[in-house]
Amino acid sequence: MIKFFGAAFAVATLGVAMTACGQSNDLACDSSGATDAVINIVKQKNPYELLTTAIGSDNIDKQKSPWSSSEFYKWYNDIVATASYSLKTIRMEDRNATTGAVTCAAKLGADIPNYGGAEEDIEYKVEKTTDGNLYVTIQDLQ
Repeated sequence: MIKFFGAAFAVATLGVAMTACGQSNDLACDSSGATDAVINIVKQKNPYELLTTAIGSDNIDKQKSPWSSSEFYKWYNDIVATASYSLKTIRMEDRNATTGAVTCAAKLGADIPNYGGAEEDIEYKVEKTTDGNLYVTIQDLQ
């Protein structure tokens, strides 16, 4: 289930086994469950600033002038649908000694075929729910 709470952060809860990190209570920034959750949130959120940078302001300006708003947004949404995302330089910034939750930082990359790519620094938190699932939040995704 993916949930969004305002513009400040996005949240995903995933039911995944917590054994990918070696011990059942260990959470890691680079576990497949955590990174998959981050990418799923990003796909749902479609971060405007990152995608606009990847497409290029010149390309956007060229399309805005001859088209109506609805034609432009159809073009934009079609391009955004082709975006692929990646996380690079993943690192742990903090671990809560009581809960085991980890606060992470990474470079979020967006690549759009035929247009280009862009990166943005993000922070996310990985926690374990009482039923053993991952709970992931992303801070300040624009």
